[in-house]
Amino acid sequence: MTADSSLWHWANLTADSQCDAECKVNAGLKERGTWWEGVDQAADQVCWGCEQEPWPNERSYGHQIWNAIHQANLPIRQVAAKTNLWSVPCPRGIERRGRGTRCLIGHYVYGIMCFFKWMGEPGQENFALTNLESVMDLAPIVQKSPCKDNWAFPVAEVSENYERILTLVWHLHVPVPDHWLPASGPLRCKRDRAREPQERPLESADGLKRVNGVNGVNGANIQCLVLTIFPQEVERMRMISETYAKHCDSLTFFISSPFAPPSHFRGYRIINLRDVFDISLDSQPTDQPTASSKPTEPNTIEKMFAAFRFAGLFMEGAMPDVVCRLDSDTLFLPPNLRRILACRNFSASELWAIGRENYGHKHEQPGRVFLNGGTGICLSREAVQLLSKEMELGRFVRTTSSGAWNSGECVVAPGHWDDV
Repeated sequence: MTADSSLWHWANLTADSQCDAECKVNAGLKERGTWWEGVDQAADQVCWGCEQEPWPNERSYGHQIWNAIHQANLPIRQVAAKTNLWSVPCPRGIERRGRGTRCLIGHYVYGIMCFFKWMGEPGQENFALTNLESVMDLAPIVQKSPCKDNWAFPVAEVSENYERILTLVWHLHVPVPDHWLPASGPLRCKRDRAREPQERPLESADGLKRVNGVNGVNGANIQCLVLTIFPQEVERMRMISETYAKHCDSLTFFISSPFAPPSHFRGYRIINLRDVFDISLDSQPTDQPTASSKPTEPNTIEKMFAAFRFAGLFMEGAMPDVVCRLDSDTLFLPPNLRRILACRNFSASELWAIGRENYGHKHEQPGRVFLNGGTGICLSREAVQLLSKEMELGRFVRTTSSGAWNSGECVVAPGHWDDV
């Protein structure tokens, strides 16, 4: 492979006292393998080749589209028709870029064009949002490139619109907004925004970002409640104790056994809920159905409510900010949860639950969306206290029917589904 004029152009743009143009050319010709997986290596390709076709035309086209959006105040869904974007061939997913890809800033603008193209076609919103994801993959290295000011759509503007669209569509479940907005200022990590319903004002004294987490790290105090079966799932308990357990401020294993378990497993408490509440037993190794018997119903619902009630009544010391109910095979990352809670300024004194929404019964009985526990369900301190109080007052219906879980009431019943 020999150096062409575009590589020399890029080399001269990026040369510095540490690596002159010849050094940059040699670096550009070097075998790299999957260079696009490394930001430092991919950065070499941002401006390389942008003077060759078709990129000069695309650069001009990008400016035309940007001017049309901001000068004519075009709604997002009208941009494609007004700027002839319908003719641009766009991927129905993440754009594939091979090892020899040049002019990544061109691909960055191309992805923005494809966002507007798909937004102009009815029913293609998912393709539009996926293209915008592809754009954000390139945004960090484009922001650092020497040729970024020669192209339309500054990274600060794209980042703000991406964050706004992401919040509206994927967090608040509302449509893509009508207009693409100019940047409010220089690119920065934290910007003012409207508070979400579960949030407290930033000056609030109990915002979770001001609560010390495990090992003195800023963040929410997280209590992990792991529903398991002992000793059948001791291997899972071992894996938990060796992985995410140390990132919980405290972690407790919950079982429902006819036998007395050890008080701790690798330093973490084991609570036998049968010693505290009247709930059914965990399935045992001998609980195999026969021709004349039915299989034992799971006790997941009972254990979940009992574990949360235990958290509300008997946790030692100060109540945690967040209590998370986890399966024994849940992969949980407490640092990620702390980051979400801090970035969004969640308050432990507000009622909220966070988890994976199960849409499987939205159009069946009982006709509602609910949080399903496989990925974990986390409740605020206030929510745990309210749940415990309601159970203490006897406002939960207790039944032996496994079909009662979808009755629309707060039910403690056999079965594997969670609280509907």
